[in-house]
Amino acid sequence: MTSNQHYIPQFYQKYWECEKSGYLWEFDKRHRKNADKGIRIQAIRTRNSQKYLYEADKDNPNNTIENWYGKFENLYANRYKKLINNEVYLCRISDNDKLMLCRLFANFSARNPINLYNSRRNNAFASLFTLGEINPIIDRRYIQNIIAFAEGEMMEVFDDESKKSSSEMFGEFAKELYSCNIQILVSNKPNIVFCDNIIEQVAYPDEYYFPLCPTMLAIFSKEHRLSDKIVRRIASEEYMKFIQLYLKSKNVERIYANNRFVLENMT
Repeated sequence: MTSNQHYIPQFYQKYWECEKSGYLWEFDKRHRKNADKGIRIQAIRTRNSQKYLYEADKDNPNNTIENWYGKFENLYANRYKKLINNEVYLCRISDNDKLMLCRLFANFSARNPINLYNSRRNNAFASLFTLGEINPIIDRRYIQNIIAFAEGEMMEVFDDESKKSSSEMFGEFAKELYSCNIQILVSNKPNIVFCDNIIEQVAYPDEYYFPLCPTMLAIFSKEHRLSDKIVRRIASEEYMKFIQLYLKSKNVERIYANNRFVLENMT
């Protein structure tokens, strides 16, 4: 039974693995006044996770949703690895790779605790669970995420009426992303970071930023400001405006990199 349940998958975090296997560098903004400036090396297995995060009843966990997320991650992990490893030769991305990135981004966003706990309005499915001390509070966005990506794996959780009433609202964020134009920026240095709240990676009203690895960043443009499915090479300095977003955001507590130098330059 898995008790430590990750809302940012370990396979994703491992792309930021540092010189010590299984670890990455973390900058905790809340501790920036400490002697170490809040910068420490941390084990990936302990980062971006909570105990029994996806259990309807934390006293009687069944890992149903945790196991489904594992299947979802396995579905895309190899394709994601192939995309990252082709960085040097990549000029365009395929429709399938664009769809993969949209689904991953939407999935990571929907399962983040900030969204699980804070999207409590319009909860059409509260009656399916006993609320109160449950971790987490099951809400509309959480259910959207499950149905949008489960491909039948989780449908037994809901009765026929729930499936029918929910069918029109699922997958909204993934569909929005897929309607955007996407570009991948490739940095000349491993300066790209990620944070503990994926959904906060919104740089401008019409753009979403999604870090892929220390040298690659995907940008989704709602206004189609960017040509679609193009890979562009950039200097590391062009990435700084994205880092500033993390530093200013009240919803971002921890920032991660594969080297200490990048984080020291942020403090």
